[in-house]
Amino acid sequence: LPPGPQPGILSGIGLPPPPHNTVSIMNRPPGMPPPMRPTTASVATEPVMSSLPKSTSSILPEPTPAALPQKGSKSEPDTTSAVKTPAKPTKQWRTQTRCEEQPGRLFANDMPAASFNLAAVSQNKSTSLIARTRSELTARWVLPLPYLRNRAIRRFEELKNAAEESEVSRLPPQNLTIRDALKTLTVGLFRRGAADNGASSSIVSKEILCADSKEGPDKDYFFNIDQRTDTVFGTVPFYAPRTPGNVVFRLYYEDEPHVTLACGPCIEVMPSDNDYDSVLRFILSNFKSKKTNGMSSLNALAA
Repeated sequence: LPPGPQPGILSGIGLPPPPHNTVSIMNRPPGMPPPMRPTTASVATEPVMSSLPKSTSSILPEPTPAALPQKGSKSEPDTTSAVKTPAKPTKQWRTQTRCEEQPGRLFANDMPAASFNLAAVSQNKSTSLIARTRSELTARWVLPLPYLRNRAIRRFEELKNAAEESEVSRLPPQNLTIRDALKTLTVGLFRRGAADNGASSSIVSKEILCADSKEGPDKDYFFNIDQRTDTVFGTVPFYAPRTPGNVVFRLYYEDEPHVTLACGPCIEVMPSDNDYDSVLRFILSNFKSKKTNGMSSLNALAA
């Protein structure tokens, strides 16, 4: 017989000794599997880190293939410019609100403003004009000729510069006349205390010169030049409103409505005894109309 294994060879491997109740090969019952063969000792190798699966502990979503930049491709800057919304034009508040600051003068039925009616102030008389509803009113305006000349030159330079910047072939006229200086000059009838000038804020407004050039100067309101005082004056007819209240005349340019050139006296519109019924019916009809302001009707009813 070959010699068996020497004692102590397998003692260092760490295998447990065979149990005493091990069934021998000859004595095991039928159908019982043979005992497992002890494995030989082998040195355990550490797993290679590259073969382990990558950690998926990130809370960020995995980028899609379309979002991943390709190798060798350079990201092009976004050349699309952001669309900027145009800024709203700032509101121009009315200037020269005091009569002493205004270059012109404005009369209502030949009555000046309270600031220039020194005779009435010295005699403690009323500086307001009393008018009946739908009565005739005449606005007489006066402006210094040097002021009109300087404004006409300034507007000429502004239009000339604007034409050069926009490359418009049509330039403003070279020879300025008095009609050029009076263009868009307007007399308006306003409720006393109105914040703005212009056609949208007035009861009625009338330009000195006819806006339609086809009708010619025959439709213009009267104006003339006073050589002695170096002024330009004119008259514009009006009618008093149908509703009572306080109104005033104002002189301004329609293309520069925030600049007040002159203010007239306060006009107190009062209905006569025979007009109360018609005035009340007119005020009540304004409440039903969508074109008029209910607040103005309330003010007229209170007046």
